[in-house]
Amino acid sequence: MQIIIDPRGFACQRVEWMAVPLRLALGVPLDVNQASVAELSQVPGINHKLADGIVALRFRKGGFSKLENLCEVKGIGPATVRRLKPYLTLGTND
Repeated sequence: MQIIIDPRGFACQRVEWMAVPLRLALGVPLDVNQASVAELSQVPGINHKLADGIVALRFRKGGFSKLENLCEVKGIGPATVRRLKPYLTLGTND
């Protein structure tokens, strides 16, 4: 994330692409409706099999409307969703 001051003196915030581990370390969550299997696999608590399940369910549902929908993925329950909430978001981070 960058804070940019334009020539008129206005400050704006801009989020640029950064590696998933760096995003997560900085507290910038991953958009569960956009993240790839490889990206989701880097989230603590999500292995490759769960990431595959998340992406497959997202495709079938046309996206998630709330993070609790992740409970529909085999191997993810309410406790797991609670642990994942700091790392995931719905919508863009721009």
